[in-house]
Amino acid sequence: MNSKKTASLLLTITFVLSVLAIPGMPGVAAFPSDKPTLWVSDATFYTAANLSCVQDFNVTINVFNVTGMQGISVLLHYNTTLLDCNRIYDTPITSGATVKQPIDGSMVFHYDAPPTINETYSGDTGQIWTAFFGFPAFSGSGAVFIYEFHVTKAPPRETVTVPENKSVSCDLVLSAGTGLFDAASEPIDCYLQDGYYEYIRPQQVVGDPTAICSIIPTNVYEGTPVTFDGSASDDGGAGPLRYLWDVNCDGTYEYNTTSTTVVHPNPVAGSFNVCLTVVNTIPRNNTAAPQYWTVLVKAGAIIDLYTSPNRWCGVDTDPELPGEGVGKGPDMPCDALSPDVNVTLFAEVTWNGAPVNHALVAFEVKWVWNVTWCEYVPDNATWTLVNEVVLMRTAETNKDGIAKIYMRIPTPCDGMMFGKWKAWAKTKVQEVPIEDTMEFDVGYVVTLCTLTILDPYPTFIREVDCLSAEIAFKSISWIPRSGYIAVTIYDICDVPIGTAWVPFETEPAEYCSPSSGLIIVECIPIPQWAYVGFGKVYASAFTDFPQSCGVAYSPELSVTDIYIDWTPMP
Repeated sequence: MNSKKTASLLLTITFVLSVLAIPGMPGVAAFPSDKPTLWVSDATFYTAANLSCVQDFNVTINVFNVTGMQGISVLLHYNTTLLDCNRIYDTPITSGATVKQPIDGSMVFHYDAPPTINETYSGDTGQIWTAFFGFPAFSGSGAVFIYEFHVTKAPPRETVTVPENKSVSCDLVLSAGTGLFDAASEPIDCYLQDGYYEYIRPQQVVGDPTAICSIIPTNVYEGTPVTFDGSASDDGGAGPLRYLWDVNCDGTYEYNTTSTTVVHPNPVAGSFNVCLTVVNTIPRNNTAAPQYWTVLVKAGAIIDLYTSPNRWCGVDTDPELPGEGVGKGPDMPCDALSPDVNVTLFAEVTWNGAPVNHALVAFEVKWVWNVTWCEYVPDNATWTLVNEVVLMRTAETNKDGIAKIYMRIPTPCDGMMFGKWKAWAKTKVQEVPIEDTMEFDVGYVVTLCTLTILDPYPTFIREVDCLSAEIAFKSISWIPRSGYIAVTIYDICDVPIGTAWVPFETEPAEYCSPSSGLIIVECIPIPQWAYVGFGKVYASAFTDFPQSCGVAYSPELSVTDIYIDWTPMP
């Protein structure tokens, strides 16, 4: 036996003997005095530490007020899912026994059953039988032998919201076959007193974490990213936390993360509230009340690139905002622009909302070709943007903080320069670089796509037949466009022999999503004087009648496979 176990055993024996020798001790005085008592010591542990602190412990089998005892037999029942019996020790009273069964622990019997939690167990799940005979006659009180138990089941150490204790326990029961004997091995009439085992462990209590927040930087400017740096206190060691950020405190969590910091990219000038709720994720969602902070956002240095409404021949592309700019706001796109339209690019520079004078603004405009921004290219993991620079200029802000340049959209040659364009405006204020961009489509705002002659056999008899055509069109304008689509027929000698027109109106398009439409021009008569032979049909779209300042939207379409015939007189 190692020295640690020997010291523990001797301490147990010394303690038990000393207690039994003190008259009037609680427990001892409770035993009746008319006959001896055989009793089992209780073992109760209360610890918040690991299991190893009470991994092995001793239970003593004791006698009280016995006379002439020279033999003892004990059958002890206990819960084997909570405890294992390692070994059995004799004491000075029983050390001289001639029969010791089972002093080496070989007669330990186990019958497994589930442990009980927060209840006292008194079942018959495990049994130890121990018998000592032939030791010197003993009269009085003392410990006769000792069981060394090993804890095999401890209460769980859980994290809870309500303070409580968890315990595992069982009775140490003296059953039939237990008794004291004299020198002739005759039973001595005695009382039996059972023992009790309990292992109590307090639970770890979850605290309600208190949210703590820092705003970085402390001076927040509009358009400059702001960092919310959160933390929590008094979480009771609950483990991982989630940080729920509610910008404007409207019940919507813009950020839900385990990270203590988030970056809010575009604060708007003024003030707003930000709420942080910290949530315990293990083992329960135990949520503290949200904490509130107010963030004051200064305007700071701002540049806004925009353009004037696209006008031609009295037509305003943005009638809801007459005279106002389009593309206002950070990186806002502009409505589509058509060829040969004069455009003014404005860049407004402010600091805390006031105009900045004499700031040099750099302008750049590029035509982005070889790729369509709005189309997904499945064969390419990344897009290769090929930019062709249209212009690079510099302008100085005036007293209103506005710099401006002029340009005219080029007239295309074989479709070149159509597609996606992008403009940049950049300057520095107080050594802080600021920029704004504006994307827009360049092209015919209304385009005729197809011209179809509806007669399946395009042969038309003079004075008998008429011609009908179907025209498909699309628009890249963000506002409804209206006008007329006209169809004109020429005969083989290029003589115009008939014209008709139909009003149309487009649906508003979205950036990168053109709208489409379909109209029919019905029954243009073929006159008697038309020259016989192959003719042509032309379709054109106009903003209005040319005599009323109407201009063409896009190039016309034509069809050349119609035939004009005649019927000879009988």
